Amino acid sequence: MAAGADDGTLIRETTARLLVAVRQASLGRGHRRSLLHATGMDLSSTERWIVHAVPGAALVPIEQVTRDLGSSAPVVSRACSQLVEAGHLVRIADPRDRRRVLIGLTDEAAEALREWDLGWPRPYLEAVADWSSADVDRLETWLRLVVTDLGAGRGDPHAPQPATAGSPRPVFETTIRRLVPLAGRVAPVVATAPGASAAVAETEFHLLLSLAQGGSLTTGELAAGTDTDTALARRRLRALADQGLVQSSRGEGRGSEHWRLREPGDTVVTHTLRRLASQLPPPPDPLVGAGLHRLVAAFTTAMLHSIHDRSAADRP
Repeated sequence: MAAGADDGTLIRETTARLLVAVRQASLGRGHRRSLLHATGMDLSSTERWIVHAVPGAALVPIEQVTRDLGSSAPVVSRACSQLVEAGHLVRIADPRDRRRVLIGLTDEAAEALREWDLGWPRPYLEAVADWSSADVDRLETWLRLVVTDLGAGRGDPHAPQPATAGSPRPVFETTIRRLVPLAGRVAPVVATAPGASAAVAETEFHLLLSLAQGGSLTTGELAAGTDTDTALARRRLRALADQGLVQSSRGEGRGSEHWRLREPGDTVVTHTLRRLASQLPPPPDPLVGAGLHRLVAAFTTAMLHSIHDRSAADRP
C-alpha cells in the first residue's frame, strides 16, 4: 500500500512538472514566432493564452478565461482590451446578466488562427512519434483524467477541438488540445513558498526548475532552455540571486557565468511542485506501478526538445 501511494505521488509530481513545462513553452519566444509567422498576429504571452482559451465561434465569460489562465483579473482585462483594440477580440455584456462580461474572437481573428491551430500540437505529437501504442494509450488515459479534473465545473459551451485530419495520434492530439489551455489552472504562483523572501514570478520559477534539473548551467544555457532572451534571463537570475535563491560563479571564458541553486531555491522548487501536484487527481490503480511517471517525464523532455528545435529553426 505504501509503495503504491508513493508511486501515485510521484506520478502527480512528474505531471506537475509537465504542466509547468507546457506553460513555459507557451510563454517562450518560439511560441510567439510561430503565431506571428502563421497569422501576422504578434501577441504577448497573456494574449496568446487568451486566444488558446477562447473557442473560435463562442462567447465565454471573462472570469472563466481568467481562471483558465491562472492569472489576475486586471492582467486579463488589460490584455483583452489590447486584443479588442487590435481587432482580434469582441467584448460584450452578457444579455442574461449585464454584470457579466463575455469575450470571443472576431471572425477575422478566428479565420487567421485556423492555420496556426493546425500546427501548434505538432511538437507534442513528435514527442511520442516513436512510442508504442500501449505507452501512448497509458499516457493519454492519465492526461485525459487530468484534463477532466482541471476542467471540472468549467461549463464550456463548446465541444473539445478535434484532432487534425490525418493525425497519427488523433485521440492523443484531442487530449493535448484540451490540456494546453487548462495548464494555467496550475500556474506556479510561488509568492508564499518557504525560502522565498519576495514573490517569485512564473518566468523566474522556470529558471529555478531548470537549475534543479540541470545542476550548474550558464546564462546562455538557461536562456535557451527557457526560450528566453539572454539579457532578460540574466536580469531574472540576478533578481533571484538578490533573494538568495541562486548563486553564480565565473568560468574561464568570457560570458561563461554559471548559476546553481542555493538551498532556499531548492526549497522553493520542491514546495511549489508538491503544491501543484496536490491539485491533481490521484491516478487510478491500474496506472500506478506501471511506470507512468517515467512516461510523463520522457514525454516532457521530448516535447521541450521538439519545441526548442522548432524555435531554433524559426529564429531569424
